[in-house]
Amino acid sequence: MLRKPITEETRKKLIKNNPRYWTGKTLSSETKAKISKAHKGKTLTLEHRKHISESVPKGKDNPAWKGGIYPKHLKIRHSAEYSKWTRAIKKRDNYICQECGCNKNLISHHKKGIFDYPLLAFDLVNGITLCRPCHIKIHHPNKWKAQGGYANTAPDNNQTRGKLNRHREVLFFSPHCQHNGKLF
Repeated sequence: MLRKPITEETRKKLIKNNPRYWTGKTLSSETKAKISKAHKGKTLTLEHRKHISESVPKGKDNPAWKGGIYPKHLKIRHSAEYSKWTRAIKKRDNYICQECGCNKNLISHHKKGIFDYPLLAFDLVNGITLCRPCHIKIHHPNKWKAQGGYANTAPDNNQTRGKLNRHREVLFFSPHCQHNGKLF
């Protein structure tokens, strides 16, 4: 059976409706604003969210599958046992940094690394509570100045420097930390 020839107008419509038509093209800011306005206030139904979730292939069927590789450090750090260990360390140390006495931005630090000493990973004797600045001081002693400040070692990239500076503000300017007032 011969099919009816497609008109030029129909051909253009078919091309425009093809998702690959938009590949590499950008929308104008006016069009983006219209699309954004149209989506504002709309929520997806539970059924629709479930459909989207099920449409993404899982495990070996997903194109991004890399053979079940999961970094060992994430496996440890996301385990229930690690969570119990970190809470126990902080509780034992009364939720106070053992270096400076600060009680904000606390981290449970392994005295001996979990990769070098895997048997000590969840041993309470191998843990200590530190605030973020003291934790950085231990891991990066060469970046810590003699007067007790964080050296400005940000790369020349302005965007990265901005992120690093914002990160430092969060880390070092806690009103409850002994490190306040020092030049970083």
